[in-house]
Formats: sequence, C-alpha cells, structure tokens
Amino acid sequence: MAEIATVGKGMSLEQIGINMTPQEPSNKWIDQKTILAGPPKVGKSTFLAQAGNKAYFIRMAREFNNIATYGADARDYDELKREIEKLHKVHQSGLWGTEQFPVETIVVDPGDKLLQFIADKVCDDAKADSIYEAGGYGVGQNKYKRILKSFLSDIEHLPAHKIFCFHTKNQELSEPNNETKKYHRWILDVSEKLDAEFPKRVDNTLNIMVGYAGTMQSRIMVTQGTKYVEAGAKAPCLKKVAQILWTNDDKDNYTKFRALFT
Repeated sequence: MAEIATVGKGMSLEQIGINMTPQEPSNKWIDQKTILAGPPKVGKSTFLAQAGNKAYFIRMAREFNNIATYGADARDYDELKREIEKLHKVHQSGLWGTEQFPVETIVVDPGDKLLQFIADKVCDDAKADSIYEAGGYGVGQNKYKRILKSFLSDIEHLPAHKIFCFHTKNQELSEPNNETKKYHRWILDVSEKLDAEFPKRVDNTLNIMVGYAGTMQSRIMVTQGTKYVEAGAKAPCLKKVAQILWTNDDKDNYTKFRALFT
C-alpha cells in the first residue's frame, strides 16, 4: 500500500501493475476440468475413445478389453502419480513447443478408483483398515482431502482437458417444506462426507441420462443441473444448452461435442 501511495496522481492502475481487464470464462478445450458421469455401461469410455491418439487414458481398472485406448495403466496411487509426473516431464521438455502438448485430453477412468486409491494410500500410511481409524478422529479424512486437492492442483498445469469418468446413483430426497413428500435425483456416486468438494473443483459436471422405449435406448448428456439431475457447466458453450442428444454414432457424438470448444 505504501508503494501505491507514493506513485502520485495521474497514474492508472494498469501502470502500477494492477490488471483491470475482466477475466472471461474460458471456452478453450484444454482449460477445462470435467466430470463425465452416468450409469455403468452407458458408453462414457467409448465416447471419449473416439478422440483416438489425442486422448491419453489413465486406465485405473481392468475394463477396457473391448475399447482401443492410448495411455497407461495405474493400479494404485503411486502408479498414478508416476504417470502424471511423466506427463509433466513431457510438458517441461519443450519438445512440442511452448504452446503444444502431444495430447489434448487426459482421461482418468474410472474416477471412483482415483478416490479409492487415495483412501488406500491414507490407510497404508497409517497401517489402518479405514481412513476413519487412520491417526485419530478426523486425521484420516483430512489427509484424504489434502491428497485429493494436491492431485487436482498437480494436473491443473497440464495443457489438456482433464476428464474424470464417474458412475451415478439414484438418491431419494425430501421436499424442503414437506418431509413426507419424496422425489429422486441422479447424483455422482461419491462419498458425501469426503468428496463434497470434488465437483466444486471442476469446471463441468456432465450427466448422461438413459431412457427406454421398449427395447430402444435413448441417451442425453445433461449439462445444466435440475431438481432431478446433478449437473452444471462453467464453459460458455455448455451454458448455452441444457442438454445434448446422443445418437448411436459415438464418433459423431464426440465430434459434435468437441466442436463446441475452441
């Protein structure tokens, strides 16, 4: 404050290093962190695999036998960290130029394994069976949250769209003013106690809904949340639409979705 006071009259805020340019929400693909959620076997991984070698999958479960993906396997938190460190080394090497990166998307799939690996890490370090028993009251939970926050901060600097695949579950809720009146909402299948902050640390939460007319399946990507569906998006291109219809052509679905971003 003392330095600002001695600048003198006639100086603009920009001249003394204060940026007064408004920061607009980004529509760039590589600036996004997204949760892609939906019921099991709805086609989340197949959809993202349509990016070919532009998507780098960190495969965290043995369920990719029928999908061709580029990337690496990670079966615990240490392996996951090593894969992220490799990507940082690629980025820092400068081999692809200052503004380039060999892939445009990093897919963590399935995301629930990420959370499980962190919980296992906390338990292993404390030699405990549960994070609720790791080091005393609240210690394990706090360490879990710190590791998750650190991981998200770590991948933040990689110039690629970070996508986490999650399953959804159906939750019964009560009307705010009528406890006896119930309704159901599709939400992320994560721990309400441990992971409540996780969706807040991403830019977009996209929920794939499935409906049937007889044996005919219909899929919709919900981009804006409703009373019955947990979703939401900060990317301007997704805020313009409440939902995006998915056809049976996964390649076409992905191409149209990718084209929304710059």
